[in-house]
Amino acid sequence: MKNVTYINAGAGSGKTYRLTETLTNLIKSEKVKPEQVILTTFTTKAANEFKEKAKAFLYDEGLYDAAMQLDHAMIGTVHSVCQRMIDKYWFNLGLSPNMGVMAEEDTAYYISQSLSELPTDEELKVLHGFARYFDIRVKDGYIVKKAVNYDFWQDHLKAVIGFATNYELEDFKQSEEESLNFIRKFVKADTNCSFTFDELKAVIAEHETFLRSRKQSDANDKRIKALEQAQRHLNSPSLGVLRNIDSTIGSPKGYGMLAENFHNRMAGIWTSQMVYDKQEKYIRLIFDLAQRWKENFAQFKRDKNLLDYNDMEKYMRLLMMNEDIASEISQSYRYLFVDEFQDSSPIQVKIFDALSDLMEHSYWVGDYKQAIYGFRGSDIALTKAVVDRVSKKESGCDTDTLDTSWRSLPDIVELNNDVFRKTFADVLEEKNICLKQHRKNENHEESLLYFVSSDEYGIAEHVLKLLNQGIKPNEIAVLARANATLAEVASQLKQYKIPSSREDSPIIDSFAYSLTSSLLRIVGSTRDSLAKATVAILTEEDYNTRTIIEEKILNDACDNAKTEDYLAQVPLIRRLMTIRPKLQQ
Repeated sequence: MKNVTYINAGAGSGKTYRLTETLTNLIKSEKVKPEQVILTTFTTKAANEFKEKAKAFLYDEGLYDAAMQLDHAMIGTVHSVCQRMIDKYWFNLGLSPNMGVMAEEDTAYYISQSLSELPTDEELKVLHGFARYFDIRVKDGYIVKKAVNYDFWQDHLKAVIGFATNYELEDFKQSEEESLNFIRKFVKADTNCSFTFDELKAVIAEHETFLRSRKQSDANDKRIKALEQAQRHLNSPSLGVLRNIDSTIGSPKGYGMLAENFHNRMAGIWTSQMVYDKQEKYIRLIFDLAQRWKENFAQFKRDKNLLDYNDMEKYMRLLMMNEDIASEISQSYRYLFVDEFQDSSPIQVKIFDALSDLMEHSYWVGDYKQAIYGFRGSDIALTKAVVDRVSKKESGCDTDTLDTSWRSLPDIVELNNDVFRKTFADVLEEKNICLKQHRKNENHEESLLYFVSSDEYGIAEHVLKLLNQGIKPNEIAVLARANATLAEVASQLKQYKIPSSREDSPIIDSFAYSLTSSLLRIVGSTRDSLAKATVAILTEEDYNTRTIIEEKILNDACDNAKTEDYLAQVPLIRRLMTIRPKLQQ
């Protein structure tokens, strides 16, 4: 890595202006021609917007020919840049000139279709048995339903496949063993939760006798009914059945020796060898399926003469390892611009690193606070490590910070600073966290205008008034205490032919509400273990967030007696697929 300038740019700090200004000045001073520029963005829309803004800058400078030549610059998403290079050097890669490109949605469709056909009948029995035993339920958003989710394993398998692709893993043995080592830490040798049919039957009989000896009540009748229902499943009891028996018994003090023994043993079920054995079998099967799927997918693409986006990145790296091609790229291109660097996947970071060695100079722009694509394989820990290396100012590298918000009113800037200052205190320097205020609020303009409805002036009428004043529909939100009120408002808006969008389920039950409120509680107190547990569940697909939370809570659990409490909040089955590949240096 050499001659890289990393620009830390918070939201609204003018990163697009900075990039277009830098490019315009380079062209104006004849340090680079438009066709000698590579610029990558995260979306095609962003690439087009950047190109049009850069053209406008060049037109303002009277550089009309350069503005027209900008259409020949390599400006686009990482994948489009890779594709153009592959189209040019396909013969060096041993590829066909007629290779097709598999769109993301086609890849997702293939994955969903192929996974269901991957396991054998015997393997499906294992997966379905695991789902039944651990009582894994179907979810509708954040609402848990009664039906068992027999396809839950597909999400775990997709996560493994995704990480393997982004981290260029060819073999899963190390990941498999590290996943097993992680859950082995919870196993305690003195826990015994292998209940026999006779043991469970005796516990139920003892407690049912106890309940019937008490004064009749609705609560007692419900408990007896629950025990009778559990008794039907004692031949192969699931974890859900065992927990229902335990919760029905409640505190065993004074209830009988069998109930007390059962309750004490259940307290350690999450740390039992029995639970670990079931999880180990499941983990090994998932990684075996992942290996087979990877091989099948590779064969499918060969048969169909296709490349997917991950193949493009892999072949791009191979091109830059070829000395002759690397030399040609170096002669053809002089400046590299990378937008949204914080959302780069590990293989993309390697591509940018290799390209920086071939360029006269590179400009990478990013903001850790806006890193939201962990589910796509971006790794904030890796990108931060790269930027930390740049900050050492070796080999022509340097950093810069856009420290002023040009977009938002002061109170919004202050709110963001207060939240981010605490959240990123142990990650970033304050100069890279907080933004200065540029906009003044001399007219005391409110960042959020609100109207409290009354019988005399309804919500629909007020919305209509705002629209007539030029307010955009997507700038208006309606809040109410009950869904019934919102349904009535939506009906009134419809009469005025005003479109609206609303949730039918309570906001408090939504994924967004639960995640946001839990994250804010963690910001307020790092000791809020329930909030951490909630975040761990809701972000199980996010590798970086999950790893940080798991390590912290695991350490806490090993240091004190809260292991059972935590495991009750976050079942181990939701955290099995921990993959920690060793990144190439």
